Amino acid sequence: MNLRLLFLLVWVSYCSSAFAQIELSNFTATGRAGISTTLATDYQAQGINPANLAFEPTYEGKHVTIGFGELGFSTYSDALSKINLRSAVFDPNRKLTSQEKYQAALDFADKGVTVNLDFLYGGYSWQKASGGMGFCFTMRERAQWYTKFNPLTADILYNGWNSSYFRDSIITQIDTTGGGFKIDTVGAIAAAPKLLSDILDGTRISLAWFREYGFSYGVNILHNFDFKLDMGVGVKYIQGIGFLDIESKGHNMTAFISASPGFSFISLSKLPITANTDTNNVGFLPNPAGHGVGFEVGFTAILKEKYIFSAAVNDIGSVTYQTNAYTASDTLLTNIASNGLDSYNFFRADQFEGFQEDVIKWRGLERKSYSLPTKLRLGAAITKEKYNAGLELVIPLNHVSGNFVKPFYSIGGEYKGIPWLRVGSGIMFGGNYNNTVLVPLGITFIIKNGMWEIGMASRDIITYIKAKNPILSVSSGFLRFRF
Repeated sequence: MNLRLLFLLVWVSYCSSAFAQIELSNFTATGRAGISTTLATDYQAQGINPANLAFEPTYEGKHVTIGFGELGFSTYSDALSKINLRSAVFDPNRKLTSQEKYQAALDFADKGVTVNLDFLYGGYSWQKASGGMGFCFTMRERAQWYTKFNPLTADILYNGWNSSYFRDSIITQIDTTGGGFKIDTVGAIAAAPKLLSDILDGTRISLAWFREYGFSYGVNILHNFDFKLDMGVGVKYIQGIGFLDIESKGHNMTAFISASPGFSFISLSKLPITANTDTNNVGFLPNPAGHGVGFEVGFTAILKEKYIFSAAVNDIGSVTYQTNAYTASDTLLTNIASNGLDSYNFFRADQFEGFQEDVIKWRGLERKSYSLPTKLRLGAAITKEKYNAGLELVIPLNHVSGNFVKPFYSIGGEYKGIPWLRVGSGIMFGGNYNNTVLVPLGITFIIKNGMWEIGMASRDIITYIKAKNPILSVSSGFLRFRF
């Protein structure tokens, strides 16, 4: 495995995958700033708070809910401007000038990119007509990519042999082909090589991509006059599609990767051979590289039928990776054969041809287990005939790929004064978004008293009028039915 592979995986994560969604693919919750621990119901409560399956059905006479193809996607960067983030996603062939590369190295110093993706293949839920009990099944794909580069890593990444790490020891060659005389730079050797753990100190590169098959059940356990208490539990069979965790903290580096054989962009033939090397993918979807089981538990208390208080713990468990699994030890970075990235789009493989191979010394593993990104969710809400409003706190309980780097806060609600329309908004901040305040907006259309719901939401409408700390996002659902 080589440095090119490392950065290829970085960009594929950036472009096509992502986890730690506060509201998953729930477009109805995205618009109300992710308020979901208290208000999510039917199959949309799975992965958030299974206790809410014990709610009465949202629409009288309709206790079965099914949905297909719900999507939640967002990409955020505190390093790129809105224009450059769009360029990275929509204009991958744009070449950066030398000055732009130098500026990119400065922009990415102690900053990075976050990408989240959640896709619900299908969900089914049944709730007792009078409330008090319900269950659901779901199948979804979800992932999260998060990166933060220290100044030296960003310098080497974008400036290559022109970075301060190599600048005084550039290697040139004379080209006299065709009778001409030309001096070309071909690489550089570090005058004072450093360990990769020192170079990457303060850098984090992480990816967690899962395919989940979930079942959740909620039931009322106490109903006394104006007070109700519901409890829910859930279990998920998890296929680990891809996992990457590279971090150096306190000059101590850890590195692990496990990749599905469906990742055709990875030259698995160049990696060390292990007992579990697999380059053949069967079927349309990427085959799993690991397997595991996850659990969730939640509680919801309802006072006077309008005040709601909820708590839930999600993603308790682990995944064991045993296909194309590798770890790495520390090594010196001695030389480079690249003048750095020339695009914001890391996915362009030609950018990495000049990077030195075998910078990271990978070795194969039989298997390795990683905890799921466990989170504690706390919420409070008030619900009335024409509006819902609430606040929510999501706290990461461990430091693994796929989890938030710090707690996530949100305040929001939705107005439903028109029978066929709901409009939601609010504010949210924290998580992997630093201190950027996001202002979401969501619209849901209700057809035939809830028989069919169609909706779209954005995580931040302020992005359209600001240049810094942009977030490109969409959450949508067009095939959500009740009967």
